[in-house]
Amino acid sequence: MIPKTIHYLFGLDCNFCNKPFEYFHYLNILSAVKINSNYNINFYYYHRPNSIFFDKLNDICNLIKIENIEVYKQTHEFAYTEHLSDFIRLDLLYKFGGIYLDIDTICIKPFDDLLQNKFVLGYEMANQGCDVDEVIIGLCNAAMMSEKNSLFSQIWIDDYYKNYNSIWNYNSVVRPLELYYKNPELIHVEPRKSFFKYSWDENGKRQMFDQNLDTSDCYSLHLWESKNYHILSKYDEEYIKCNNDTVSNLYKKYT
Repeated sequence: MIPKTIHYLFGLDCNFCNKPFEYFHYLNILSAVKINSNYNINFYYYHRPNSIFFDKLNDICNLIKIENIEVYKQTHEFAYTEHLSDFIRLDLLYKFGGIYLDIDTICIKPFDDLLQNKFVLGYEMANQGCDVDEVIIGLCNAAMMSEKNSLFSQIWIDDYYKNYNSIWNYNSVVRPLELYYKNPELIHVEPRKSFFKYSWDENGKRQMFDQNLDTSDCYSLHLWESKNYHILSKYDEEYIKCNNDTVSNLYKKYT
């Protein structure tokens, strides 16, 4: 069984990868607490942000300072801090089991009926340039579920030592799909609507921030802050109250 623990990871870089902790981040964590009310919520950080919204996390989850960051950094010469985060989140899942979520993820319904699996990932899809239809990009690591000491976690971790690549999404999205094809019995793959219903492409941006669409078939919704931070950082109480888009209406439950 996958333990009822949700892990978050933030602040591995002193500049927070130029994406400081904002109100929308806090609402995302709060959604996890409210939707999965009997889960343990762990928030790991190395650099603590100077943010009133981060300070509010003290009341809703366990804040845990990462003490062995240098050990992780010695694993590879990672091209990006985000790649270091990719590796650490896998290590946390292998050691403790549970659910990993990026902090730009809104929880929508409980994860309970997925907990019987060994390891869970979901499809990432997008429209690439001139393509008419969306295509499968891979299995995205922004939402992952794992039993403790899962074999798929170990295989994926070992693969970092053998096949680390500086391409942005290779080890975190493309490679896990390839590993799934080789080890289909070790992992359960959810359809894209479960975690990544709306993509990071222009159509997905409209669906999240311009339209008001149904998300009742989602466990969670990833907001792709690497593409949309400039939009998400506008989401304060007044903005949420005055707008009728998909994301605002999800946030209205927590403001």
